[in-house]
Amino acid sequence: MPAKLGCRLFIRGDYEGLGKGNWLETQRLLFDGTRMYLLAPAALPEQLTAWSQGFADGDWQELNAGDDTENLPTGFRLFRFRNPPSAPAWLPNANQPVQKNLLLTSGLTINPTTYFRPFPPTVRVEGGTTDEQVEAVLDDGRQRIPLFQDPEAPSLFHFPDDFPDEGAFRLHRKDESLEGKALLRFTSQLSGELAENFPGWNQFGKRIEPGQLAAVSGLESQGTDFNFQHANRHFFFPGNDLGQRHPPHVAQSETTPGDDLLHFLSTKPEWSVEAFTEAFGRVSEIAGINFERMTRRKRYALLDWDALGYLEYEPERKRIYLNQTQLVPVRTVRGCRAMLVGRRSPELLLKISELMPNYSLLQLSIERGDEANDPLVPGSVFIQSDFSAGKAQLEALAGQLAIPFRASELPQFGLLDASATVSDYWQTVRSSTPCENAAYWPEFAHPFHKDSLKFNPGSFDSTSALIEYKLQTWQREVRHWLDGVPYPADRNWGRYAVAASFRKLVKVHSLEREEFLPVIIENGPNLAIPLFMPLPRFFARALTLMSGKLPRLAGFRTPEWPQVKFYRVYQGAATPMITNFLRNKLGQTSSLAVK
Repeated sequence: MPAKLGCRLFIRGDYEGLGKGNWLETQRLLFDGTRMYLLAPAALPEQLTAWSQGFADGDWQELNAGDDTENLPTGFRLFRFRNPPSAPAWLPNANQPVQKNLLLTSGLTINPTTYFRPFPPTVRVEGGTTDEQVEAVLDDGRQRIPLFQDPEAPSLFHFPDDFPDEGAFRLHRKDESLEGKALLRFTSQLSGELAENFPGWNQFGKRIEPGQLAAVSGLESQGTDFNFQHANRHFFFPGNDLGQRHPPHVAQSETTPGDDLLHFLSTKPEWSVEAFTEAFGRVSEIAGINFERMTRRKRYALLDWDALGYLEYEPERKRIYLNQTQLVPVRTVRGCRAMLVGRRSPELLLKISELMPNYSLLQLSIERGDEANDPLVPGSVFIQSDFSAGKAQLEALAGQLAIPFRASELPQFGLLDASATVSDYWQTVRSSTPCENAAYWPEFAHPFHKDSLKFNPGSFDSTSALIEYKLQTWQREVRHWLDGVPYPADRNWGRYAVAASFRKLVKVHSLEREEFLPVIIENGPNLAIPLFMPLPRFFARALTLMSGKLPRLAGFRTPEWPQVKFYRVYQGAATPMITNFLRNKLGQTSSLAVK
């Protein structure tokens, strides 16, 4: 091994399917022209000096200060080389492989033989030489397309940009037969149907058990009478027209990594959370995006995408399900406006763009959020009109695309109507089986405090307390203690149940009455929710889909909370009906914000 001489051998990351900016330690010497690095002691061992003298001119180079030598350990020298003259005895694993193989690395795989077209794999010739040639033979055998060789790593081959988007092919080296080669293919097409086991949710946003009736499936609430929403329809279809017409089509911006990730996920109806996080990491790496605390960022991305209606996230089974493509009305000040949610593809967006000139009152736009903080959130696709007559054109366009657009059934209010209440939560907690093991975890207890709205370590009153037990960094358990007995609890619902019990006496016209201590504040047409009080699932989705944009962070003060607190600000969510749902379902009145 190299370590016998105090040396360490490295190879470029994309040789093993990672990014070019990464270098991996290896014990295998490559003879195919691939550039490698050797980290050696400052006083070179005699055997290494003799071996280095056998390289051709330009194939062995010591790197000086500034040449990839940042963070070089003290007492070491760094060498870059290729085409080694031999496999030295002090590298026992350096022998060249006898059998040549084609290996596929990196890329985004939909299944073992199908790749997402915008992110093709890299082909590696294992055991090859610098003279290898690799080509793709289309399934009909009539066309052979050569792959181009990486100039810095001759064992790596890349697909040309004009490679066909669809169709099957086989890969082979020019000096070998096609016999036995796997049939591969590229695609970026939408999956045709919803997942066979597409989930239904109960009123708490949890998957229903067999035999139970779903309160919500996707964005559709079951059994909701939408007549109650008419008093608030003017927020979505205000009937105000603009005096002048805008261009019928707003040019699309370039595809972002977030768009690519959504298009990739849309090729299948169902994925594991593991596959999502792997694709999230791969797209981030290819785009050169580095997140601090990547694991947490991936989890937040799932919650964000669920709130935006692109997918259904089931944390208990670690699965995600892509929603049906549909148009959802969102709040506007004039005409009408709808957001495209669920699955989508570049082909679908192109088709919409091509149809737009046929609808003179409509505009197409893709709006980006805060890409500095959320670079992997897809752009929100809106179709809108500045005229009330545009609603009929929007319905006609949806019909031509075969995309649901139920303007008479606003899903935001259906989700809120289907949601549970704080009273339902208390009833569920008290009817559940106690969790006696919580009594043995006092040192891990973090009670929920009304002053900070956070879980902080400390003692608590077991007659009534919401406790988060931080057993491990990755293992958290939440219990609601009632009358000295710990019950299983939902973290988000539990917080609002406790907050609803914060009451105070106020005077109204010299009469005293009891009111809830508000934690939700109004900021013009927006609603601000404390950062440490995430909404229950259906509320989070309903408020997000009022505007079709993720909430932004802001700091406010209120008379009840004189110190500045940070909030998630949901745009366009302050309407009388939502205020009523917050009061009746979550026990929350709202307060006015003070900057």
